[in-house]
Amino acid sequence: MTDDAKPTTVKKEPDSTTQQAITLTLTLARRIADDDAATKAGLDQWQTGLATGHAGKTLAIAGLSRIGVHGGKIMHTAFGMRVILEVRI
Repeated sequence: MTDDAKPTTVKKEPDSTTQQAITLTLTLARRIADDDAATKAGLDQWQTGLATGHAGKTLAIAGLSRIGVHGGKIMHTAFGMRVILEVRI
């Protein structure tokens, strides 16, 4: 290790992978892909169904990874979701 090398530190804020996981969760719940396809198909009604809200729902996370921990914190804090973690040893 040279004198100019910086020590490795663990990030405490969510990284881009965690942000992408949260974005995909919101996209699925809001049925954005279905509505986008309906709009591009020229359907009269672009909203294909009811969107599902997150408030008060339960989020199950398999594994206690960095992404799972940060994602659970975000979903609990931002949406008031109950978070369940499944950890296998």
